Amino acid sequence: LVFHLSFFASIKRLYGLEVLGGWATLNNISQLLLSVFLFGIDIVVVKKIIDKPSHAGREIGSAIFLQFLGLLVYALIFLFITLTFYKTIPSSLNYALILISANFLSLFAKFIFFHYSALVESKYRAITILTSVAISYGFLWICIYNEYYIFYSYVFFYFVQALISIYIYINYFPAATKWFVDISISKNYFRVGLKLIISTVSVSLFTQCDVILLEYFSGAEETGAFSAALRLSAIWFMLGGLIANAFFPKIVELEKISQTASFIFIKWISGIVCAMSIYAALISTVLSGFIMKLLYGNGMELSAQIFSIHMWSGIFIFLGSFSSKWLFSKEYINFEVQKTLLAALLNIALNLIVIPKYGAIGAAIVSLFSYFVANLLFFACTKKTRGIFYVQAESFKYVFLPWLLIKDYGKVKCQFR
Repeated sequence: LVFHLSFFASIKRLYGLEVLGGWATLNNISQLLLSVFLFGIDIVVVKKIIDKPSHAGREIGSAIFLQFLGLLVYALIFLFITLTFYKTIPSSLNYALILISANFLSLFAKFIFFHYSALVESKYRAITILTSVAISYGFLWICIYNEYYIFYSYVFFYFVQALISIYIYINYFPAATKWFVDISISKNYFRVGLKLIISTVSVSLFTQCDVILLEYFSGAEETGAFSAALRLSAIWFMLGGLIANAFFPKIVELEKISQTASFIFIKWISGIVCAMSIYAALISTVLSGFIMKLLYGNGMELSAQIFSIHMWSGIFIFLGSFSSKWLFSKEYINFEVQKTLLAALLNIALNLIVIPKYGAIGAAIVSLFSYFVANLLFFACTKKTRGIFYVQAESFKYVFLPWLLIKDYGKVKCQFR
C-alpha cells in the first residue's frame, strides 16, 4: 500500500492530475472485470483449507487453475474495452498491458496466500511483501530520477512478488500442500463463484463506479483528485481487512463452539477498530490539507476535502470487515450477496444524481452513506443477522468508554486458550 501510494503520488507530480485520472479510470475498470473473472472464491478456499488441512494442495491448485482461466478471459475483454471506449486516453494500451501483466503475476502469490492465511501464519507472506516493496520502491525512484516511464515499476512490483512466492512455495511448502488440479473441485468452485460473482461485482461497482462516473461527468482532472484522496484512505481501510483476514480462522473456530463465543470476540475487536477509525478520521479532518500537499504537492485542495470526508467511511468499512467474515463463517453467502448488491445499487443511483451537481465531494458523501447502509443498517433488517447488528452497535461503547477494552480483555483472552 505504501508502494502504491508512492506510485500514485509520483504520477501526479510528474504528469499531472489528468494523467492520474486516466490511469485511475482504466485501473478501476480492470478491478471491476477482475471481480467477475476471479469469481470471488479466495475466502471460500481459505475456509476449505481450515476445514480440511490435508486437502490443501488440491484446493489451492484447483482454485488457481480456475482463476487462471478467468484471467485469460479478463485480459481479452479488458483489451477490447480499452481499445473501443478509452483509446482517447493517452497511453491507454500501455496502461492496459501493464495492468494485465501485473494481475497475471499476482496469481503466483496466491500459492502462499491461501496456505498461510488458513494457518494464521504471516511470516512468509510478510517476507514476500516487504521484500517486494523494498526492491520495487528502489526501482520506482530510479525511474523517477532518470525520468524513465514509471508505470513499469507497477508491474515490476508484482514480478518480484511472484519470484519470491515461487521460491517459498518450492523450498518451504510441506509435501502435503503441494498443489495439483482436481477438475471436479474446480467445477465446484466455479459453481460457488457464480453465486459469489454477484457479491464481488457489487463490491467492485460499489468501490469503482464513482471514479468511472466522475470521469464521464466531471472529466479526468477531477477524477484524478478523487483517486488521489482515495488512494491514501485505502491504505487505512485495508488495515481493517488485514486484521479481519488474520482472525477469520479464529472466528470460524469460535462459531463452531458457540455463537456467543464468536460474538464476544467480534464485539471486542470491532470496538478496537471502530475507535481506531474514528480517531483517525478526526486527525485526517484536521490535517488533510497538510497531508495532501506533503504527498502530492500543490493544487490538491479538492483532494484534501474529499479525503477528510472519505476517511469517516472507515468506521463502517472496519465494522463490515468483521461482519462479512462472520457471514462466511456461518455460510450465509446469500446475505453477503444481498448486502453488497443493495449497497452497489444505492451507490450507483445516488452517484448518478449527485455527481453531475456536486462532483467529487458529492461522491465522497455518497460513499459514506452507502457503507453505513451496507455494513451496519442492513444487518438490522433480518432475524438471522440481527444478532451481529446488536454486536456492532454495542461495540461503539468502546469508543466513548475505552477502559472497557481492558476490562473485557479477559473474556476475549479465554477464547484463545
